[in-house]
Amino acid sequence: SPTHLVGFTGRQRVSEASRNRQNRFKVHNMYTGYYQRMYWKRVEELMANDSVSEPERVLLSIGSLLADLCDVDSSFHKDYMASVDCIARVVDEEPTPECKHERMTIGTEFLNAVGLDDMDENQKADISCLETPATIACITTALQKYCGAAARRAILHIVREFKPMIQAECSSENV
Repeated sequence: SPTHLVGFTGRQRVSEASRNRQNRFKVHNMYTGYYQRMYWKRVEELMANDSVSEPERVLLSIGSLLADLCDVDSSFHKDYMASVDCIARVVDEEPTPECKHERMTIGTEFLNAVGLDDMDENQKADISCLETPATIACITTALQKYCGAAARRAILHIVREFKPMIQAECSSENV
């Protein structure tokens, strides 16, 4: 046996290697936690900055969402991982017939009240402003029904992260 291993049994070498891996993992987690905290702080500062362009805000939101997803202690990570398969099935499917019917009913009522021919550009914008929240409501309702509360919370977390972009679709007069 090599001289540097004299006096060590196989079990001791494995145990030593295991401790080294655990120590490296602890150090890695310590640095990862530090960088995640610094990243979050930087993202929050940038999101509050009015000079950040819309494409940059989208990238910041994606980065923030991914950082939260990678944080195994976050409630978003736990909710998403607990229901990811069901979320994928529900989101990939077409809206449920009930949801389509509800959206059509609301849209028809709005069009009847306003009159399609009499609509100006702001009123047409109102319609598109109603579509996104209605779609989100359909998806979250289906998630609650078929996947449970954790899936609904996960999707609402994503919606909250992208809320500034969703709101940017509509002017303050339309909201």
